[in-house]
Amino acid sequence: MNQSLLSNRGRGVARPRPGYRKAESSDASVAERRNGRPTHFISLPLHGHKDLRKLVSSFASALSGVNPAILGVDQHVFIKPQRLHITLGVMQLTGPSELLRPSSPEPSRRHSHPLGDNAQRETVEHTVSDALALLQSLKQDILAICRDCQLSHGRFPIPLQGLNIMGNNRERAHVMWIGPGDHQDDSALWRIATLINTKFRESGFVTDTRPLKLHCTLANSSFRKPRKPFSYNEIIEAIRLNPQIVGGDPAGEFLEAAVDFGTWEIGEIHLCKMGSSDKEGKYISVGHLSLETDS
Repeated sequence: MNQSLLSNRGRGVARPRPGYRKAESSDASVAERRNGRPTHFISLPLHGHKDLRKLVSSFASALSGVNPAILGVDQHVFIKPQRLHITLGVMQLTGPSELLRPSSPEPSRRHSHPLGDNAQRETVEHTVSDALALLQSLKQDILAICRDCQLSHGRFPIPLQGLNIMGNNRERAHVMWIGPGDHQDDSALWRIATLINTKFRESGFVTDTRPLKLHCTLANSSFRKPRKPFSYNEIIEAIRLNPQIVGGDPAGEFLEAAVDFGTWEIGEIHLCKMGSSDKEGKYISVGHLSLETDS
């Protein structure tokens, strides 16, 4: 039996009048919406693989223990293995995870722009239920991609290859990640990721127009308070001197693009709450699409 990789909250027990949704229960979520911050993201969860969690944990421990210490690097800057994922898009949604669907479809609500009627603009308020419904509607298209790629069980591989950072400042880096990156190909991963990202953009959920970059974050300066950058050059030098940190050959030439954390299969796509954490430290999933089949 397939088990969800991420924790899911249970359904609410309140009984609102027919046709009404449950009121927003999180003051933090309300504040995020008012500030225009994303509240949810589409996730390809990777933390369900025990060997990958161990690999990432060893990688973080090895770099944190380098002597002399790497500038800006300590255990706190690395992602917790139980939060490993790839993001396909971020969005601002209303409503808690316990949303109750109305008896008949309810369109996304529109609100006047805060600048007033003269601004000639309006914002669309999407709900968690709206996003989950769109995700579910893509199931057959995603399964068709899997079949076309000879993946009969609804699981598709994610290669984690190539170490890199966001931005170009290698001495003051803030995010370090591992591939696939932005090298698009005809793989099931890229076809599925592009399909989902495109559909959520076209429907107004995802507003970021930058090209999709598939990456699994390994370190982020925002994980540590106060936030401060780290030296990616010193990280690379430490790995050159000790390539076993990334499972490399001590006698071979080290190349950042050749760093390989393996290829991992997943069969679920989740909608998660930004910045959330359950009792195990995983992101809280408010719903997911299961792709696995028996055949």
